[in-house]
Amino acid sequence: MSKSTKHVNGMNYEENPQKLFLKESILKTGIDFSQNNYVDDPRFEELKKSYILQNNYSITSAWWYEKNYIDENRLEQIYGPYAMCCTRSLTLEECSLWAMSKYINQNWSDDIKMLTTEEIYKWFERSDGAGIIARLKNRMGFDVDSFEEEDNKLRLLYLIASVEKKYNVFISEMLGKPSLENVDNSFVGKKTYNGEINEELKREIEKALPEEYIGASKWLLSNMIQQWESVMIKVRILADYDHYKGVSKRDLYKSKDAIEVFQKEFENLQPDSNDYSEGLLQGFYLKLIAHENIGREIDIMDSANFILEREVNVPLDTSKYKILTECVLKKEAEKYIQEHRKELAELSFVGVKVGGNEYRKFDNAVKHFPDFMIMLDENTKYCYEEYLSPLLIVAFVQVYCELSGSDKIRNHFFRYSSKHIKSFRAEMHKETEYDPILEKSKISWIEVVMGRFNILLLERGDYQALRSIEKHIDEMMICVLRQNNLFDMRKNCEFLLLKMEALLMTEKRKLDKEEAFNKCIGENTLPYRFKVTNNRNDYSWLFISVMPESMFSGFAMGLSECLLVADRERRTMYYEYELEIQHGYLLLPVVIYFELCIEPDLKEISVEQVVFDGLPVEYEDGVVI
Repeated sequence: MSKSTKHVNGMNYEENPQKLFLKESILKTGIDFSQNNYVDDPRFEELKKSYILQNNYSITSAWWYEKNYIDENRLEQIYGPYAMCCTRSLTLEECSLWAMSKYINQNWSDDIKMLTTEEIYKWFERSDGAGIIARLKNRMGFDVDSFEEEDNKLRLLYLIASVEKKYNVFISEMLGKPSLENVDNSFVGKKTYNGEINEELKREIEKALPEEYIGASKWLLSNMIQQWESVMIKVRILADYDHYKGVSKRDLYKSKDAIEVFQKEFENLQPDSNDYSEGLLQGFYLKLIAHENIGREIDIMDSANFILEREVNVPLDTSKYKILTECVLKKEAEKYIQEHRKELAELSFVGVKVGGNEYRKFDNAVKHFPDFMIMLDENTKYCYEEYLSPLLIVAFVQVYCELSGSDKIRNHFFRYSSKHIKSFRAEMHKETEYDPILEKSKISWIEVVMGRFNILLLERGDYQALRSIEKHIDEMMICVLRQNNLFDMRKNCEFLLLKMEALLMTEKRKLDKEEAFNKCIGENTLPYRFKVTNNRNDYSWLFISVMPESMFSGFAMGLSECLLVADRERRTMYYEYELEIQHGYLLLPVVIYFELCIEPDLKEISVEQVVFDGLPVEYEDGVVI
């Protein structure tokens, strides 16, 4: 089929459906892409705030147009040879820090042109450790000089310098202080105090990265977080032992003690890794997206610590709240509050004869309950719940009435000032574009109310044990997120998940699996017993936890010959077993090597050694996770 060629805004298009769509898209923007000054058009700046889904990951509309419509020669004319969008190899004359400093001196704004090339060079490298290169190494542990990628090294330094100049910040200082206020929420149309800086760094580096790597890294981190949320659900089940069959109070405290011990071992095992095997730009990009998740975890932990410090002295008789067993449709919460005002107020002010003053406090508090529910829905999985417990209303009223203007939210994020240290009361309102609520404030409100909710629901000691477990898990998750490549990150995450599964396994579940396993051994070979100790950190707990019951019989048959030899020759035998399982949301293969010890005199089988090996998996087009 013949294709005619048309000319639109300085660009040629063949008349086919795809090109027609691209042509129409350009016309709708109203931007003249035929002139290099299109970058100065305010409408082009707006395109940086909208996104297009491409190959399972999003890119800004601005880059989508440039990538598809502007050839690289023109991009270099506009942005220069050191920009991320220019992928050609730098020439020998260009490929040095001095040459780049000279280029900046000649091409950047007038205030930079007033500096000498030597002064600009010292912006990057200087003897007192204040240059960008030293700051990245000392503050973030990211040593650009250790990479043999001169082109990418210069382009990364060029980007960092341009962003530091634009926002008047030190990037190393921002990335060295993780916080919710550094998280880029632009994709959902929200702003944080420093999110724009992080967003620009990611947006520019993505121009130089393979699409497959961007997709793989975002997919991995997203699914890792989902996995950890599933672990947290198991922790909550342990704490709410009265409502779950086969769960006891002993399980909660035994798991807490075992996780405390394991955390110390896990942190000691973490390598001081400089393995940026995926490349310089990939390594820095991974640090950027992991930084956002680390900031979220750190702020959540800080908020939780505030609650534990505060709640420890609050006297409560939780038995009075057992009557609140019904559930209320979230959309009917305000109606429920009106109809049950007396009952809810009396539970909110236990130990006080409720009168006019208490009712005024109650009414003042509950008018903010919808604002709190918006925070809860936007920042947790509560948005998927159709119902809420009336106990949540009581918890909110109690907390709101107890907090005063002197109760400040600890929020010392990068570039904060005294105006950002706000009280809880000041941050409980309907959020608008002109009166935004800081991200840490939302998390702090959620944590303090949900903390009180759990204390009313649980015994105080149980709640403290619950928070202790969650804190240890969060701290270990941060260790995982600080890995320098996708494979190490996934491998450590998978190992940690498997270990948590073992440490959180209930005593009843352990005994049931142990009995079923020993029954299979007895039916398929000799009457030996697999020994699971009372120490949850013992290898035997991990073995019995991760071994699927469907594999018991096959394992026992494979073990039979070794048992027969050990029994006949009356000597200790060792049996190596390789267990490959598909685990978690990632559904990627994980291999664990167990060395089992067979003791014929005791008729026992124990686990002597465990080696964990997360198999490298090709995600897409050579990207290994």
